[in-house]
Amino acid sequence: ARFDPTATLYLTAVGLDARTRQPVLVGRAAFALFCKLDEVAGAGERPAREQPATTSERYFAANLGCFQARLYSDRGSPAPPPPGTGPGVSKMLNGGRPLPAASILLRLLPAPQTADGLGLLSAEDVPADKHESLGLRVRAPEYASGAYDSALATPTPAELTLLRARARERGAKADTVRDRLRAASQAAGSAPAPSASASESELQKWASDLLDSAFDSRVPPKPMPFNWGFPFSRTRGVAVVIVGANNLPNAYLSAALVSLAPPGGPYRKPPQFDASVHLVSALQPASDLRSPKWDTPPHVFRAEAFPGLADSDDDVFNLPHLALVID
Repeated sequence: ARFDPTATLYLTAVGLDARTRQPVLVGRAAFALFCKLDEVAGAGERPAREQPATTSERYFAANLGCFQARLYSDRGSPAPPPPGTGPGVSKMLNGGRPLPAASILLRLLPAPQTADGLGLLSAEDVPADKHESLGLRVRAPEYASGAYDSALATPTPAELTLLRARARERGAKADTVRDRLRAASQAAGSAPAPSASASESELQKWASDLLDSAFDSRVPPKPMPFNWGFPFSRTRGVAVVIVGANNLPNAYLSAALVSLAPPGGPYRKPPQFDASVHLVSALQPASDLRSPKWDTPPHVFRAEAFPGLADSDDDVFNLPHLALVID
């Protein structure tokens, strides 16, 4: 049987909103099942990880291996697909925006064959105690082993800062699935929850039943909202994206001056330009002068950009008048 070389694996990550105890769509990912194989590639050479562009592609191979892929969300305005994305993956992502520092690990392995090499083994036809010895169950390698190809989830500088800060937090306090489930079960939500004295197995069954209901329902779960508050951290900071402006009074070339107040450096006498000030000026050439669009990555205000002590997160809560100023 001939396979469609543009076939794409579509993955959906569903979780529990700890505030409502309801299943929510966390994100989704798409992965090319096949990749182009160079016509002159020799035996044993590794094929390129490029998804075939058409169903008429003749030289292609299974995209086998261990991979780390980004999760995408439908929240926000549509985004272009990542560079080098194949047509099947682009169609599945459908303008989704990458979730910061969020990814999944997946493996695509060859199916084990029967002893005579004429058929494929199935877990339904083999006793469970022989699954591992016959290759029906393959243990996943540790992430730290370097076995996973992370080209699809290369972190940005801002994500590296987030990951380092998260690692420090986890080092100071354990953060486990058990702790999160127990906290979610005690939150004020609309879904039923186990008692405060529920065992670990009871919590697991409760969460599994809620997640299963999301897949059994005809109505898909709503995307996870990201408009709640998070604990402030000077190390991670606050990422700000200035997308554009509308109906400006004059058709001039424009830029956006972004700053924090306090300290309000640009408006002092004399003006002060420091880490609390950022200029956005990369105009999109096709945008209207009166409604300009800027094509710039997020700018992260952190540490010394905030008033108070650079090594403390507490004093910022005493500044309720702290504002983001865009001029």
